[in-house]
Amino acid sequence: MQAWRTPDGRVLVAGPVGPLSDTLLGPHGILGPDGAFLTEERTYYELDASGALRHVYETTVSSVEYELYATTYRVEGTALHGYESSCDASSGESRHRHTVKFTGLTPLAPAETPSEERIHALLADEARMRNERGAGRLPG
Repeated sequence: MQAWRTPDGRVLVAGPVGPLSDTLLGPHGILGPDGAFLTEERTYYELDASGALRHVYETTVSSVEYELYATTYRVEGTALHGYESSCDASSGESRHRHTVKFTGLTPLAPAETPSEERIHALLADEARMRNERGAGRLPG
């Protein structure tokens, strides 16, 4: 696994890479930094300075009325970039936006990189806590 440290001490860990669905946004796709359609989706795990899971950056798809949105992420150089594209189903127009989530990433040595098992344990803990919070809100 590849990982980077942020200037404020957080750790960003690269997770799975897979093919980006070519049906996302139909013919509009998600545009990358060179203006070409992205073909891979990647997941990144952000850990705080204590090693706790803070955020998962993964490809997401959402919609609001006639607008479909898709966002995916890439580490390029020393920054984590977000690429969002949207398509208006009624007009056929698409929009593309690029954001930078982190800058100043420095690669971690393999010995400093959290293991895949550690990431899976953090994800399992997060899922368990979500389930417990959700169960507490269910009518009795």
